[in-house]
Amino acid sequence: EEPELSPNRTQDLGKSMKSTQGALQPTQDPDPKWFNNPQYRLSLKTEVATTVYLSLLQSDKNDVLFPTNIMVLKAKASGRLWDCSEVLLLGAARETPMETRDREVTMEIAVDPKDHGKHFFIVCYQDLHPSIHGPGAKPDPRVQASFHLRAFSSEPIQLDAIPPAHTYTEHAEWVQGVSAGGRRLKGRIESPSWCKNPQMLINFRKPTSFKIVCERSLGKGRRHVTHGMTVGLVVTRLYSTSTSTTSTAAKKKGTQRPGLTGTMGSTGKSLRDEDAPEIIDPVRKMQVLPTDWVRESSYANEEVACLFLSLTPQQGPIVIIPSLSEENVGGHFTLSVYADRPLKDAMMLNEKQNAVLSGSWAAETAGGCHLHAPPFEHKNSWSRNPKFSLTTPTRMTCKITLARCEKPWRSQVAKDSVGCMMGLYVMQGGSDVSRENVIAETTFVPGTEVTLECTLERCAVEDSYSVIPCTYDPGKIGEFMIRVCSESRFDFEAYS
Repeated sequence: EEPELSPNRTQDLGKSMKSTQGALQPTQDPDPKWFNNPQYRLSLKTEVATTVYLSLLQSDKNDVLFPTNIMVLKAKASGRLWDCSEVLLLGAARETPMETRDREVTMEIAVDPKDHGKHFFIVCYQDLHPSIHGPGAKPDPRVQASFHLRAFSSEPIQLDAIPPAHTYTEHAEWVQGVSAGGRRLKGRIESPSWCKNPQMLINFRKPTSFKIVCERSLGKGRRHVTHGMTVGLVVTRLYSTSTSTTSTAAKKKGTQRPGLTGTMGSTGKSLRDEDAPEIIDPVRKMQVLPTDWVRESSYANEEVACLFLSLTPQQGPIVIIPSLSEENVGGHFTLSVYADRPLKDAMMLNEKQNAVLSGSWAAETAGGCHLHAPPFEHKNSWSRNPKFSLTTPTRMTCKITLARCEKPWRSQVAKDSVGCMMGLYVMQGGSDVSRENVIAETTFVPGTEVTLECTLERCAVEDSYSVIPCTYDPGKIGEFMIRVCSESRFDFEAYS
């Protein structure tokens, strides 16, 4: 079978990229396409210096000829090439792009195992360049081009095709008016609405390398509207390394979040000695805590964002969150994960089963807990807290999580950790805020998240449940997020 120079998997050779592993937000993303060119591993079978002659011959079945090139780079005995590095580059058939479109491109290279090792990558690609072939020159995704790669050598060699990366692709959209923008927006330490963005959950059984690519769909009619708006990615663990949760009478005993690397699992052993964590609850990631592992792309390009990661199973499951650089802008995008091993799980979060709303306690709505209402106090500030309506067409079990971003609250919590503790109440009906109407509640905790698991009976829209988040003491002002997760259908919205 003839291999193909597939236009939608190739592009002209770009500059080498520095690793983004050491920085939260690099100034430039890795190349999002070049790694998908056809790759081959050439292995020397002796310890003797070897001369290799390579020929890339385009098939006579092709309708047109393309400018092509061959590149040879140092390699290991296994794995694939994810980025073009000048450190690994040994040579190319053509050092610079050429205007001619020859059917055959050849090169000769001498390699010595003592200096170069015994394994090499051979990459075949279409060598289009705007300065040579005209502005906007790039492969046409509608055209496929087959070729033959031949290798002749002075000593015995082995030539193997490297299988394409395992690819997982999802098409999704940012909804106008709901799209939350990046995690750190202009003028704000951290955005509580960031968690509203679409989320993709990934899990894997073995150490795996990934290229994660988000391509934004920009029609001609929208380019002027969104000019200057960029796209980016955040990748972090689905389950935080330190998340405050609480139980209620309605919550099952013994359930806990899966442990992560560096924590103790259910057997008391480190997870290095146990199986990789599972996606027990496919829930929406609410925020990135200071203790969380996180990688973020550069947000430097209007059309595409890319990250490269190499992870162990104990570092998962991970969540991928694509976003635009600004809030409340809609648009479609394609999120692709390329991996060198098959993934155990790759799924987009079900938006209908994981609703999230953002809100805030202002001076007039920061009412504190039920202790700031009769009979404990004469004035009832508890009832002033923000209220959310939860309608359940059928009996359902759900998890309700109240969270706040750690950095914006840090100063208040340091001054009054008890008064800033968070909790929430679920009440039957939305009119009267009283202890008699409370059907489920959390204890108050000093952390960044508190979760309530409860079972709610069916209710009509006019008699929906009220969810009331609050701090322990009144007067604690700041933003928060509240999430409802259930496998059953429900409607969740803020009271007007």
